Amino acid sequence: MKIVFASTGEIGSQILRGLVASCHEVVAVYTSPPKEAGRGQKFVYNPVWHVANEFKIPVYTPQNFKTEDVKDEFLKIEHDIAVVFSYGFLLPDWFIFGKFQAINLHPSALPLYRGAAPVERCIENGDKYTEICTILMTKALDAGDIIEKMPINIDENWTSDDIFDQVKTHGAGIILKSLDKVKDANFATKPQESGHTYAKKIDKSELLLNLSDSCIRNFNKIRAFTTHGYCYIVHSGERIKIISAKMEKCDVKSDKIATIGQNFELYCNDGVILPQIVQRQGKNQVKIDDFLRGWRL
Repeated sequence: MKIVFASTGEIGSQILRGLVASCHEVVAVYTSPPKEAGRGQKFVYNPVWHVANEFKIPVYTPQNFKTEDVKDEFLKIEHDIAVVFSYGFLLPDWFIFGKFQAINLHPSALPLYRGAAPVERCIENGDKYTEICTILMTKALDAGDIIEKMPINIDENWTSDDIFDQVKTHGAGIILKSLDKVKDANFATKPQESGHTYAKKIDKSELLLNLSDSCIRNFNKIRAFTTHGYCYIVHSGERIKIISAKMEKCDVKSDKIATIGQNFELYCNDGVILPQIVQRQGKNQVKIDDFLRGWRL
């Protein structure tokens, strides 16, 4: 099949490599526009753009899909199907409904966690199970029939990065299985069950740990938000990021909050968070022993 692939980011670039290596042909790539960065304000291109450029695949980077020029440009591309993963645009009907209906790769056990941050919200809520799904795209966000899915059991110490590693490893394979099904005119999909939930975008304000919350609530936030700059506390006027941690349930005196001495301990209302890797402002990430030695100096 001739594929138009739409995605942005490192995982999308790995999925693109898998599609290029398959029996299918990627005829075009849609990705986010380059951004100006650095002192010279040079354009910086994302990983999907670089992989497409490596394989000499035409790349399109529209700012939006509202103009006739963008529509006409897309409709001139000879293709059978569009494949989408974490692209970040609400796509119009003319993009979705071509020769074959577009498919979307989504990392959650749909109908749970439709929306922008399914992996992070799953970890934040302490779920033990999730899935990677492909669905037929529709106008409604992440609401299409399920084509293929892969179950994932979540270890209690996994972070969002661990689930994204699963997507990076298995995403292309799940899409390829889905394409094999879609080619069959009689292929069957499974409508999503009722009771969907929405995974809203992560706000920066959520990264500040609230030590009046439960121990498990803060521990799950630390695991969940590794992809968004890490959770942090403010101690002695300094922001300290908590890269990884352990937790212990215990009785806590009401006057204890956060202590840095022989150990670094964050007291919640029902236990203690023990940071393992941390990062001070303007410093590199360090293991807790190195942090404590530096703090005492």
